[in-house]
Amino acid sequence: MRGFDDIPAQKIVLNGEKYIRHYIGGEAIVSMGKAVDYVKRGLDGIISVIPFNCMPGLTVAGFIPKFRKDNNNIPFVSIEYDGFQDSTREMRIDTFIAQVKERWKIGLRSSHLT
Repeated sequence: MRGFDDIPAQKIVLNGEKYIRHYIGGEAIVSMGKAVDYVKRGLDGIISVIPFNCMPGLTVAGFIPKFRKDNNNIPFVSIEYDGFQDSTREMRIDTFIAQVKERWKIGLRSSHLT
C-alpha cells in the first residue's frame, strides 16, 4: 500500500476527534483516527477486526454508519473474532470485497475525499 508510513499519534487522535472526543478515553479514538487517515490516503474500504465483545471495538462499530455517510459510503465493516470459524463472518467479508470491487468498477475512488 502506497504512502502508509506511520503518522504521529497526535495526528491520529486529532483525526479521530471528528467522531469520538478525546476525554472519553480508550483506543476507539485511535481506530477512528486511522480510518480517517486511510480515507485521506485513498483506501477504498476498511475492515475493523475486533476481539469478541471488545468495548472499544463496539464503540467504533457504532460510528461506522456516520463515517460511511461522511465519506461517500465507503465500505467499512467491523468483524468480531472469537477464535471460531463463522460462516456469517466469511459472508460479511465476501460482501465487503464485492462492495470494494463495485466501487472500483464504477470509478468511485476514495482518494478525493477528506
